[in-house]
Amino acid sequence: MQRTRTAFNRTEPVSLVIGGIPAAKLRWTGKLEDVETVGTMYAIVAGDKVIHFNTQDVGPTPTPAMLDAESAFEAAKVSPCSCVE
Repeated sequence: MQRTRTAFNRTEPVSLVIGGIPAAKLRWTGKLEDVETVGTMYAIVAGDKVIHFNTQDVGPTPTPAMLDAESAFEAAKVSPCSCVE
């Protein structure tokens, strides 16, 4: 997000557990073509895969829809895998 936003700022990552697996979460703000935007990013390492969840919206603060998405992300069921492609 930082590469596509001006006035980009982010929180420090927060550790949490999603579906029994360690994860990290951070919130960011920035401008996209002079429009204020806000978002939340999650990263989960499940076995040999990295799973990313992202939500974003316009405005300086999280919207109710973003908070709903965050709740859904944090309630996700994930499992480690050693997938072969």
